[in-house]
Amino acid sequence: MPDDSVPTPLPDLTGLDPEDQAALIGDHLDALDAEQRATSTPATITDEGSLWDAHKVTGLRPTELAMILRLAATFETQGHIDALFAPGAVTLMTGAGDRSELDDAATILKDHLLPADREIAQRPLKRLKQHKDLSIHTLGEMLRSDVMAEIEELLASTEPLLILVPDTTTLPDTLAEVLPAPLMLAPLSREIILALLHLTYAPPVFARLQALLPSKGEFDAISAAALSFALRAPSAEDAARRITRALPKPAPTPQGPTLNDLAGAGEALLTVRRIVADLALWRSGEVDWSDLTRSLLLFGPPGTGKTYLARAMGNSANVSFVSASFGEWQAEGHLGKMLAAMRASFDEARNTAPSILFIDEIDAAGSRWAPDRHNREYRRQVINTFLAEIDATVRAEGVIIVGATNDRNALDPAILRPGRFDLHVPMPLPDANTLIGVLQTHVDLPDDQLRSLAQAAVGMSAADLDAAIRTAKSSARAERRALEILDLHRQIGGLQQSDPAVIWRTAIHEIGHAIAFTQLSLGSISRVLIRRDGGGEAHPKPTRAIQTLADIEDELTFMLAGRAAERLVLGEVSAGAGGSADSDLALATRRAIDIETRFGLGHHGHVWLNGIDEAILRNPAVYAKVRKRLATAERRADALLAAHQDRLEAAARALCERRELDGQALADLLRPSQEGAALTPLAPAPAEDPSPPGG
Repeated sequence: MPDDSVPTPLPDLTGLDPEDQAALIGDHLDALDAEQRATSTPATITDEGSLWDAHKVTGLRPTELAMILRLAATFETQGHIDALFAPGAVTLMTGAGDRSELDDAATILKDHLLPADREIAQRPLKRLKQHKDLSIHTLGEMLRSDVMAEIEELLASTEPLLILVPDTTTLPDTLAEVLPAPLMLAPLSREIILALLHLTYAPPVFARLQALLPSKGEFDAISAAALSFALRAPSAEDAARRITRALPKPAPTPQGPTLNDLAGAGEALLTVRRIVADLALWRSGEVDWSDLTRSLLLFGPPGTGKTYLARAMGNSANVSFVSASFGEWQAEGHLGKMLAAMRASFDEARNTAPSILFIDEIDAAGSRWAPDRHNREYRRQVINTFLAEIDATVRAEGVIIVGATNDRNALDPAILRPGRFDLHVPMPLPDANTLIGVLQTHVDLPDDQLRSLAQAAVGMSAADLDAAIRTAKSSARAERRALEILDLHRQIGGLQQSDPAVIWRTAIHEIGHAIAFTQLSLGSISRVLIRRDGGGEAHPKPTRAIQTLADIEDELTFMLAGRAAERLVLGEVSAGAGGSADSDLALATRRAIDIETRFGLGHHGHVWLNGIDEAILRNPAVYAKVRKRLATAERRADALLAAHQDRLEAAARALCERRELDGQALADLLRPSQEGAALTPLAPAPAEDPSPPGG
């Protein structure tokens, strides 16, 4: 184009559809690039089938032509372009992720859309002595220390300015407050793609192109290379297909449950619902990241639904869900590979934020203070790296960390502290309301039948119930019929093998714990249940601080009240209070040892003595004192429960019938009576043989 020529003004594109926009822009380019066009007739494909490209006709690469369309969509009319040249005008443009894209936009704007008779300077941010009609400046992603002074100098003149700022650049507050609202560079949209295909190829059937391109898609995420490759296709239809394949794949529809599928009001469910709600408020800009709970530890026995709940949390939050476990990391091999796998999981969560990082089997990290010295250095490096990754992730916005463990006590104290895992929430076996939610997710039956099934399933984990449902469905399919409620009852009932006498003993045992806890004013019992294996659980909610020796003695009485209840009603105790490391006897013994050795309240006085419990009990004096304390606590529980035997047996019968008691019904059964409030300690048990076993 001759230097003294005046280009045809940009046509008004406001309100036009892509086909009409493309036609008008094509005419505009014809006028701008008349000397370079070999012909003004529509493009055609040569006999060899090679693509006519934009460069042969307009001197433009496909990506340059796409940028012209984006700029045309940004300014829309010649009047908006003329406004750039108003005396003293300052225009801010953003809408691109990096400087190179904005540099390309500035060059194409200057060469193809701005009037050729204007003096335009496209340059780095530096003042020139010579006045220009418009000065175009592109800032970098990182602002130099002297940039502010240069901008202030430019603003002091009346020279019109166009400043292009990448999306990743943060302007100083003093500058952002005075500059006008930015003009957003139009993204590469579906409409622009359609116009680009119309300009690049012989006029295609427009409706066919619209059908080939998705109505919704992240077209601006298509790379320049992918766009150039697409436009090498022999036809507009093939190019549209290539563009569609290059689009980012939409997030898959969440598989599995959401929080809306889970009924109940348990602490864990309420906690994750609150975290998901806060995450949504943060994403909308209504709350700061610093105000959110950013980490959660779910702990409880196997099969209670920790992983199930975490996945429901990820599905409901509609963010990336990254699942990992210590078992998976350790399976990678030697220490270096294990730590690399751990870092990769954390990196993935940070790189895909907002996200939820779920880490299962977290107790496998262990503790640096564990008595077992085997592989101590390996464990130390694993824990130190784990702590460093948690700290780095917590500092970065957008990642919620959820850990799951069957044994919280096995974890290093540094992992458990707030700032690493802010909240620790127990995950007991699900109650009937929660089980109804699981059933509703998988089974289409009336609510009354679901309630009946859920009541029968109390004591099952969510995983158990899920397996029972799958088995019932498989049986129905094998018989080529629809699923019936009897199929489900058969599977759920099939897991219930406990003898009625065992169930009765378990009910007596658990209600004994519950009555002692409430009568001693230690707090309240939120739930008691009988598990499918015949065992039971009582879920205490302590409200009283355990600080003095009398407090700890009350706690020991509660721990041994299950044995006392069995003796009172059934005449003898069973082995059910002992066995595992988290049994009644184990916990009570450990607490009594603490009195003598660690709390400064017993045999060693104010001397703190730590060590393995079994080794401590080899001291005959400590053994004798621990045994006497436990015997005294159990005698005290005997006397307490004897005063409430009618209440004990009535509540146990209700538990046998329902398999679960909670809410107001449980509160009524366990409400403390006046005589419980006046309970006084009994005299210590008579002295017994102080020698430890084998001593």
